[in-house]
Amino acid sequence: MPRFNTTITGDERTRYRGQGAWGDRIITNLLSEAAAATPDKVAAIDSPDCTTYRGLARLTERCEHGLIAQGVAPGDVIAIQLPNWVEFMVLHLAATRIGAITTLISHEREVAHMPRIAEAKLLVIPREFRGHDYPALARRWNCARSSAATWTKSTASNC
Repeated sequence: MPRFNTTITGDERTRYRGQGAWGDRIITNLLSEAAAATPDKVAAIDSPDCTTYRGLARLTERCEHGLIAQGVAPGDVIAIQLPNWVEFMVLHLAATRIGAITTLISHEREVAHMPRIAEAKLLVIPREFRGHDYPALARRWNCARSSAATWTKSTASNC
């Protein structure tokens, strides 16, 4: 399991917490609170789809279970190259819940080296987006050290 050093010192963490800039809650705590307080409120719009906080919480929980079933554990790295879909949020939230680390791949050329540099356990890519065959791209760049998972865009809306 990769371990990355942070440039944040213990003194800085103490100062940020003392200033109220950092708390003990993480983004998944905020999702749980929003799902409990306003379950039917729209959490995200992904044209033409949308999801409520209740829907986002449910999808996140399902994804979390799926990641665990794939062997993802706290501290593991998941490399992600997904479009700006609700599914991207779901994956990031599920990984955060597990304690896994997500690293984002923005450009095709990053697929060649980012999963290896980050020692990613899992590479998540779309099957197809805007005519590009992402699994073929991952094979071409030899991302064999990471397990590859493909994601097909959901069309279910719960709004």
